[in-house]
Amino acid sequence: MIGVWPLLLAGVIAGLAAVERKALLQAQVSRPIVVAPLVGWALGDPLAGLYVGAPLELLWIGAANLGAALPPHDTAAAAAVAAATVGAGNVELPGAVAALAVLAFGPAALLGRKLEGVGERANERLVAHAAAALGEGLPQRAFRLHLRGLWRPFAATGALVIVAGGLVGPALGWVQDRLPLVALAGLEIGWGLLWAVGGASAVRAARLPRGLALAAGGAAVAAGLWTSAELLGWVGVTG
Repeated sequence: MIGVWPLLLAGVIAGLAAVERKALLQAQVSRPIVVAPLVGWALGDPLAGLYVGAPLELLWIGAANLGAALPPHDTAAAAAVAAATVGAGNVELPGAVAALAVLAFGPAALLGRKLEGVGERANERLVAHAAAALGEGLPQRAFRLHLRGLWRPFAATGALVIVAGGLVGPALGWVQDRLPLVALAGLEIGWGLLWAVGGASAVRAARLPRGLALAAGGAAVAAGLWTSAELLGWVGVTG
């Protein structure tokens, strides 16, 4: 069981990354390949965070905020998946748990996109109020109004990660221990296929030449199958 302070630290890191996604420095800390290992580190297992963040980064590598076009909220989803995977503990098949975590928190990316749109419209109203406050000679009030808009993504993403690591993760570990072999095999192979899908998404986003595209796709498939190698060894022992 993960302690309270690591969970709070993970929530703060994920919340700041969600804010950084569209405000502050925009130094790409919000990318899955960065935020997932950071959340894993806060919870005591940065390698598990990297294990989750790498394929999710490939999957969402072409996602970017372009004006009114909002992509799925990859930051919230990746941070929650990493927290749940680490929260499950030292399981025999981490790929199966990671796949369960993606099934649990993948919808958070789409929900986050809708909430982000709502937040942007609310921020537009705050900006109007802040401009009015400046016109009235109240700069401190204008500053507070601008900061208020940053709390929504921070609080929502932070709370999501705390719930993922503290509650959902242990539940997924419990579920994994009780699933039949066939279901575990499907989840583990499904996690491997996520690498392949992510590799294909990355190739498309990069618009690589056909030869390089085939090489990158092959590497992604190989990486995905490699994540299922532990399953084969486990079947050899128990079967």
